[in-house]
Amino acid sequence: MKRSMRRDRGAAHRRAWSALGGLVSLATLGFAAPALADVATDDLQVNAGLVAGLTLTCDKPLTFGVLRMQSLDLGVTATQWRLTPNLPEQLPSFNQTAGAFGTATSVLPGPGQGECAVVGSVAPDDTTIGISFASSSVTLTGAEVLDLSAATPPEPGLTVDRFRTNPSLPTIVDGETRFAIGADLNIPNNLVTENFGGYTTTVTVTVEENLP
Repeated sequence: MKRSMRRDRGAAHRRAWSALGGLVSLATLGFAAPALADVATDDLQVNAGLVAGLTLTCDKPLTFGVLRMQSLDLGVTATQWRLTPNLPEQLPSFNQTAGAFGTATSVLPGPGQGECAVVGSVAPDDTTIGISFASSSVTLTGAEVLDLSAATPPEPGLTVDRFRTNPSLPTIVDGETRFAIGADLNIPNNLVTENFGGYTTTVTVTVEENLP
């Protein structure tokens, strides 16, 4: 009987100490000191740059010069003149390609190829430049050009088409390049003397770097 009571009291003591140990463990966990985190700093460099954009300047006009029309051309036949561009700063070829040949002649001021310069490219050397024209054909209007008074245009009017360049794909060297422009001039067959005089128009030229 006494041994049984002693065993019971011993088991009770062990259970009490076990519970107290659990409370101590919980208390220890609850009041543990926080770990100290490392902190590091540095400065990040932030860069930006600005350069001039690609610039196109067409500084030499495309001109077919002054054509002397013979009486056979008045109201009889349409004629076409072709200006084939050479390399920049060179003379183009200019010849009649349709109509009554030999009845129209070029006089001073003579024909000249158009020329445009591209500057401000940041593309690598030998990058090609694509060239496009806003219109495949343009109609000339009367204007005081080539030392002539403004003409009264016929109907249909004088047109210019088949624009072409030389080189066909200019290449960038040191951020720039240059190219020449030619085209065909179409003169209708219903001319009268009032149609003599100066003519002009414009066509928008666009260039784009052909980047890989």
